[in-house]
Amino acid sequence: MAFKASQIPTKWGFYYRCGLTQLFLAYALYSLLKWYGIMGYLGLGSIAFISYLGGYHILSGLNVSYRVRRLNKPNEYTVNLPHLRKFIKKKPQRMYLGRGFTWDVTHSQLYHYLTNEIENNKILKKEGKIAGRHYVHNLSDHEEDIVMDLPRHTLIVGTTGVGKTRMLELLSVQRIEYGEIVVIIDPKGDRSLINAVYQSCVEAGRKDDFRFVSLAHPTRSCSINPIANYVGAGDIAGRITSIMDQGKGSDVFIAFCYDVIATVADVMLTIGIPITLKNIKQYCIVSMESLADKVDEFEAENKITANHAQVLRATMVDLQTKIEHNRDHFSKMTTSLIPVMKVLTAGNVGGILSPEYADLSWQQIIDKKLVVYFYLGSMIDNYASSTVGKLLVQDLVSFVGQIYSFKVKSKFVPIHVMVDEFFSVLFGGYVDMLNKSREAGVQMYLGMQTTADIESKGSTAMKNQIIGLLENIICLRTPEQEMADKISTDFGTVEIEKRMRTQGTSANPGDSKVIYTSSISERIDKKEVPLLVPDIIKGLPRGHAIVSSEGRAPYKIKFPLIDRKPEEVINYFEDNILGMGERPVIGDEFESVVDQWDDVPDEGRNHQY
Repeated sequence: MAFKASQIPTKWGFYYRCGLTQLFLAYALYSLLKWYGIMGYLGLGSIAFISYLGGYHILSGLNVSYRVRRLNKPNEYTVNLPHLRKFIKKKPQRMYLGRGFTWDVTHSQLYHYLTNEIENNKILKKEGKIAGRHYVHNLSDHEEDIVMDLPRHTLIVGTTGVGKTRMLELLSVQRIEYGEIVVIIDPKGDRSLINAVYQSCVEAGRKDDFRFVSLAHPTRSCSINPIANYVGAGDIAGRITSIMDQGKGSDVFIAFCYDVIATVADVMLTIGIPITLKNIKQYCIVSMESLADKVDEFEAENKITANHAQVLRATMVDLQTKIEHNRDHFSKMTTSLIPVMKVLTAGNVGGILSPEYADLSWQQIIDKKLVVYFYLGSMIDNYASSTVGKLLVQDLVSFVGQIYSFKVKSKFVPIHVMVDEFFSVLFGGYVDMLNKSREAGVQMYLGMQTTADIESKGSTAMKNQIIGLLENIICLRTPEQEMADKISTDFGTVEIEKRMRTQGTSANPGDSKVIYTSSISERIDKKEVPLLVPDIIKGLPRGHAIVSSEGRAPYKIKFPLIDRKPEEVINYFEDNILGMGERPVIGDEFESVVDQWDDVPDEGRNHQY
């Protein structure tokens, strides 16, 4: 039972006091009249009337108190697939977010009234089994389906355990059901999310469209070359150096490594050697001379045009310069490149990322409209997870850039890319990617906990640019004051009514007819407050959110869990990845990487996590 926004309740404590006082007066009057023996009809009528007023006020107080208590009732709910399918069929270019209402000045008025009353606060501060301020959602007596338009870049922000994964599940299920391309990059590796995504593919009849890529489970993983799409040698070099340590004083080393990688990649492209991470490592770190031998073999075995020969000679001049460079200085300058390349090419990881024939490519993903889950396992090896995630996103950006440049806009295929904890795969080109990718049909859904996560990997300017390019923000409970303040500020201020009640009494001993005087007055003033105060955002229950969408007024929503019967739930991870209860493969995959750390100089281990 919610309050109507147009009906602001009176203090329930005031009702109690009035009612008890009136009942006491009725009893006192009854005793007095009985004592003097003058009860009569008039006396009985007066007693009955005062008793009625007392009972009425006490019941009114109980009613208001009950309604205030009901405001704390939890508001979780579920939605079944038939409902979602019906919605998708009806509104394919919109995304269902849940049930809610538009937050306006009437809700702000009621929120301030309730929270400013000491009596109400005693009740509202009591939390049930699910923490959070449930009364915020119950301030409205009307709910409707809340949607957002596509395509739009979306930020999902919230602390741990408040429902980010469930929101990603809700969004991914809808696009899977609609038959579109869905790419999920999960740096940490969330079993419940991968189970939900796979089950959605099964329920939508798209089981064969599901693909799984995992550094931690090589025997179950598809292979993919994360540098397969590039504009030229400089693009390849830029991507690899972007994942190197960017600490203070590293610019000279990064520039040197960029030059080495660009030179090697230029030669490889000229003579047709496949661009893979293993080949880059082989010719940049292990033996650059062997690349020169490959050039000699190429010239001996192939008839090339004069123009091709001229280009080859130019690239060989640069390569020869690198080969003749002082070995000690060369090793020192490329020290920070060694751990990066070893992590990307060692053991089973190398087999997944540098296959002879890759199982997956972005072109295949688009042509076949696949659902791809990148399970990167950061809890096993955070550096490998972050590094691979950055390369994958950059490769997608490059591929999308080619689509944007050479494809007719009307033929763009929608691609939904969902990145949980996206700050862990953040790189310098993220701003440019967000700025241009939507025009090529790519919609990004980025999950994070706090804005400080972005600053830890980038800068304040990058944080502001990224958030500024995200047209939708779905904000779950966040303890971060900065994010709460930002959303509050975006919606501006409104004027609400502020009630001021004054009460006074005074003695008047100079007048025998008037012993004392009393007065009660109430005044209504206007007060300017934020439409949405930050405390609301910081106190949302699990499964609740504030949605900022394209400059509209904020939505207050509760998003649903997907309703599935226990016997229908598919445990894809245990049954397919771990192998029907067999011993997990987790943990052994990175031993070869760890073992090689002894070969890396100390200064090469200072990469960021």
